[in-house]
Amino acid sequence: EVMWEALKNSSAGNGSATFASNNIYNQLGYNPFNVPNDQIVGVDGKINPNAKVIYKTLDWFDFMEQTGVRQNYNVNISGGGDDHRVFFSASYLEEQGYVVTSNFDRLTTRLNADFDVNDKLKIGGSANITISESVGPSSAGTGSIVNPFGFAQGIGLLL
Repeated sequence: EVMWEALKNSSAGNGSATFASNNIYNQLGYNPFNVPNDQIVGVDGKINPNAKVIYKTLDWFDFMEQTGVRQNYNVNISGGGDDHRVFFSASYLEEQGYVVTSNFDRLTTRLNADFDVNDKLKIGGSANITISESVGPSSAGTGSIVNPFGFAQGIGLLL
């Protein structure tokens, strides 16, 4: 109804209620009701009482949100003696995002070792390895970046 009022009072509408009622569909971009496009709003500016929403809900976010779950597992092992020290750690992160079809997995490992060659010389090294996979919502293939919340404002789920 607010969109209808704005259209009627626009320069294109020039105050015409008939113009606003006949062209409301062009302003909305889609018709969420079970009536023809030019019968969404009557000339009185009120939504047609016979118009029923054809979607299960108008809250599109219900269908793209879920409870996110995050699990993280860690293990650390260290040891050594008078002339050496060794440390190893591994971590696995599994995350199911709050947006449906989104998730993230990561495996991280680390190894450190130090050795005393003699009283004046010590050598050591470390290695880190990380493997990760991220999956997010996509409307244009696996490489695209989309905003599902922005997109959800213009879609509906048909009955």
